[in-house]
Parts: sequence; structure tokens; C-alpha cells
Amino acid sequence: MMKTYINSKKMIPLLKKVNGMGEIEELKAKFLRAYINLPEPERVQAVAIVEDKPYSWDAANREISNNTPLGTKILKKMKLLGIL
Repeated sequence: MMKTYINSKKMIPLLKKVNGMGEIEELKAKFLRAYINLPEPERVQAVAIVEDKPYSWDAANREISNNTPLGTKILKKMKLLGIL
């Protein structure tokens, strides 16, 4: 009988394909988990600067929830900063 070992690092991209979850969808999920756990007073704080404009958690949430190109830029910036 042959044993099968699963390498989790190799499985993650496969699972993303199977679930239809791309990079942006994964970043959205991470953002929403972080946003939901933030105290409301913290949500007005700037979280990312995109195109020389600061965006708060609330503003980022609006853009990301509405699937705007700016929302995608904010997600990528937050990933680059290590927030997501």
C-alpha cells in the first residue's frame, strides 16, 4: 500500500484554484477579518496611502466592498505594507 503525503505549501495554490479564490478575493477576506475585529474608533485611522491620498479603514472598506479599482490598489498596498 502506497502512502500519500500532502505538502501544504503545494496544496494552497491548488485549493485556491478549486475554490475559485484568487489573490484579490483572499486579500478581501483577510481585510474583512481585520476590519471586523477593529474597535470602531480605530476605523477612522489611516491605513494606507494610495496615489498620495490617505485612506482610513472605513474608506478602504467602502472601496473594497464596492469592488472598485481603487479598492484593489488599497488591498495590494496593505499587502505590501504587511498589514494583510
